[in-house]
Amino acid sequence: GKAATPRWTQSLFFNNFLDQDTYLLATQQKHVLEAEAKATTGATFGTTNARKKLYVYRSPTEKMAVKLASFFDATLPRAPNRLAALQTLKNAPLAPIPSRNAVLDRYEQHTRVCQDSMDVVQNCNHIMRSSKVASLVLILAKAFASIHNKGTNEIVSRTNDILRPSVIGAFLGLSALASWLAKKMRREFSFKYENAYRDKDMDKIPRVWKDPA
Repeated sequence: GKAATPRWTQSLFFNNFLDQDTYLLATQQKHVLEAEAKATTGATFGTTNARKKLYVYRSPTEKMAVKLASFFDATLPRAPNRLAALQTLKNAPLAPIPSRNAVLDRYEQHTRVCQDSMDVVQNCNHIMRSSKVASLVLILAKAFASIHNKGTNEIVSRTNDILRPSVIGAFLGLSALASWLAKKMRREFSFKYENAYRDKDMDKIPRVWKDPA
């Protein structure tokens, strides 16, 4: 049969996708709910237009977002107890907006509750430790063989011949590469969306969503 794709590979894709919008949703929630609560004062069901008035849509490609906002404005006020809950926001302000580090902390939000992802993290840690230990053992073995090479010990002499500089260099290079790849993979399962990464991501927006001429 066809081999199944490991589930943790799906997490890599979805986590990067969710980082694009999750913090935006978390930060706008406070303002959207407050606008909706304000708009429901004296309003009838389905006529609040809170989201339609709150957002500024600049690109023609955002037609779907406009329709979605209109749909929410028309249907959410009809949800049971929603209007009553919104009215309480006027006297009980929402909690402060959480930091980006808290909202996009992949380890807390996903990794620690997903065994497949935790297994990947543990394997990465094992590879990084093993690479360091193997490199250290190799260097010590070469140092020992070089120091005692003047004797007649065949094992020491053979070890010194095998551990040529080219062999050691190749091994250390592969070991460093394995450790670097493991560290890079492990980072995918913890907080990743730092300021520099966000700025790089935002630079791509004009190429995807063109401003109207």
